[in-house]
Amino acid sequence: MTVLSAVGQTSATKTVPYLSNAMFAAHARRGVDVNGLVPRGEAADQSAALADYIREASAVMDSFLLGTLAATLDTEVGPVTVKRSGVAVVVPRFRPVIALTAFAAGLNIAALTAYGDLSGAAVENDRILLPVGPFGTWNTSAGPLQLGTPAPIPGQMYARWTTCNGYPVTWLTAAASAGATTLAVADTTGIIAGSTQMVLYSGQYRSTFVPTAVSTADASGFGNGPGDITVPALALDVPNDPQYPTYVSALPPDVVMAAVLMTRGLIKKTSGGNLTAATTSGGARSADPLGAGDDMAAAYELIDQYQMVQR
Repeated sequence: MTVLSAVGQTSATKTVPYLSNAMFAAHARRGVDVNGLVPRGEAADQSAALADYIREASAVMDSFLLGTLAATLDTEVGPVTVKRSGVAVVVPRFRPVIALTAFAAGLNIAALTAYGDLSGAAVENDRILLPVGPFGTWNTSAGPLQLGTPAPIPGQMYARWTTCNGYPVTWLTAAASAGATTLAVADTTGIIAGSTQMVLYSGQYRSTFVPTAVSTADASGFGNGPGDITVPALALDVPNDPQYPTYVSALPPDVVMAAVLMTRGLIKKTSGGNLTAATTSGGARSADPLGAGDDMAAAYELIDQYQMVQR
């Protein structure tokens, strides 16, 4: 007899570096020499080593948070609560929630019915509210779906949902000239025109803006994948190295700071703390009174508030 396996539907977490090489090298709290990471190494060796440290630091932060802070599309399956008012409350594991892109529900977890219209959902920072029952009949791929009169006491149903959550973190796929109003980026996931505040990090040049258009957006304003974003005219030329591209990020400043501290902590821990010599590379100051353990502890303290929801 053949026994079929049960395959999980929950999305796997992916790691996205929270910094570019240039962001770290130019940061005022860098505190370590980025030109001596590989003894007697060439410039290409130093760049590769720094990129490795940044990836490791980002992975360590993700392990602590039990998920990535970079915007992703994630699918989860589980029970949801239905209130007496006929509103289903969905609490995704990952946050902040940017959009609900798919939802299916039913009383049998093995036979969930997909909703075809999600316009009635209210998307909040840490939860989603969906009307069900006579207070909110939903159209599905199989026609109207009504889950019945709300129970006199709160009840549960099973559901599968896909959300976009986190903070957009992407990078340029092409250089841009001064005066340009369009940036080509590797991933538009979670970037909402008129809503998402982002920062372009190009050496010492910083440009903070809210995109006015996203080329991949659908009628609801949500899009994902490579595309173009429309921005205010750039004040300066923005170069782009395909191997170590220029970042465009919506990460909060404290998360960026935590990534810098975690990266420099790992560098000092590996090198025995001998890389704090003064340097003027990129204009970053080298004042650094902390040791590797202090750096990492400070990073954990900064990101503790971003811990993922546990169920």
